[in-house]
Amino acid sequence: MATIFLIIGCQSNITRSKEEAIEILRQYEAEIQSNPERSSEKFKELATQYSDCSSHDVGGDLGWFGPGQMQKPFEDGTSALEVGQISDIVSTDSGVHLIMRTG
Repeated sequence: MATIFLIIGCQSNITRSKEEAIEILRQYEAEIQSNPERSSEKFKELATQYSDCSSHDVGGDLGWFGPGQMQKPFEDGTSALEVGQISDIVSTDSGVHLIMRTG
């Protein structure tokens, strides 16, 4: 599987609550869905600009990964998606995520 994702962290070094992070992701999700023809481009733009993960340097692209390489909730969220589909908010120990499956 390959994905791009947008993470808003809620770890101890992040100064927002999980609820605040979820609200931010909901706003991003609305932006992405407002123009379905550009959803992939918009997702990458938002990941580049706002993601709390180092993958923001590459538009949130995590590349290809297999079973057992990601935290279980993230892996489960990704595997439930069809290519091009965007997840609901997924919560892991790293924070909360929107995930778009790309492969």
